[in-house]
Amino acid sequence: MTDSKTSFPLFSRRFFLGSLACTGLMAAVPLPLRAEEKISILATTYPAYLACDTLLRDMPQCRLDLLVGAQTGCPHDYSMTPQDRMKLEEAHLLVMTGAGYEPFLDADLLKRLSCQVVDCSNGHNLEEEKKSGQAEHDEHEDEQDHGHHHSGVNPHYFSSPRMFARMVQAVAGALSEKFPDMQPELSKRCNMIAEKMNKLGSDISLLGGDRVHLVLQHDTLSWFFRDSRCRTECILQEDDGEAPSAAMLLNLLQAIKKAKETGEQYLLVGDSQYSDQVLRTLAKESGARKIVLDSLVSGPVPVPADYYEKTMRSNIALVQQALQAE
Repeated sequence: MTDSKTSFPLFSRRFFLGSLACTGLMAAVPLPLRAEEKISILATTYPAYLACDTLLRDMPQCRLDLLVGAQTGCPHDYSMTPQDRMKLEEAHLLVMTGAGYEPFLDADLLKRLSCQVVDCSNGHNLEEEKKSGQAEHDEHEDEQDHGHHHSGVNPHYFSSPRMFARMVQAVAGALSEKFPDMQPELSKRCNMIAEKMNKLGSDISLLGGDRVHLVLQHDTLSWFFRDSRCRTECILQEDDGEAPSAAMLLNLLQAIKKAKETGEQYLLVGDSQYSDQVLRTLAKESGARKIVLDSLVSGPVPVPADYYEKTMRSNIALVQQALQAE
């Protein structure tokens, strides 16, 4: 298992060959295409789309499409449409975020598809990866981070830059196997992306300290903070439609007031896809600082250049400013 505190390895032939075993490929024979035909790549959700776009931008032989609308957010309650099923039939490659993030794609449906399927979460023990990032807080996070009822697995791992690099490499490995002539260019691009994600991960690791406590609105950003030095104190809402109890909020208010007496700091962190009304109320009553970050569960299409990197840079800057303002 890769140590989350170390740099993410660059794309190499050895890693490439290993990555093919964990992409969930449905076929391993190179697929011939007519000269005028493009490779049709269908990403299930926005995080998978963003990984594909980051890797394949300006590669004219590829055509990228998105299954679930870019502004849908977490697709926990999404239902497929007839148009969705048509897209599945027309794709050469289906790229999934995986880890339970797409419950509308069950195993039986995936087995019936004729296209190649890449589950970007395959080959990674996400629970162990998450714990390795903040081993000193394992016991506390095990009690608090329930992951939206995803069988104990938090599938929002794409909010960690180092894990996002793994998504990109999974796509590159699958395409290189199917279309070997693309492998040199994909390898080069993966190296560049891995370097950028390593730098982001290193910058996140400098955030906070043992005396900084996080209150997360949802678990979507817990992967972003897993490499930081902040302690995730609690997650307010385990389900999108379930508000935190009055007892929880009262306990938090008391904890924040007590922390001020000992020189500790609480930071309230919202996700831009959700209303931050509860956090605003908590900030007003407690005096704790509130920020809203972007977990990249949704975003623009077409995707601006370097969108993932720039969004994460903005997130890092917001956290730094909030902690320095205290």
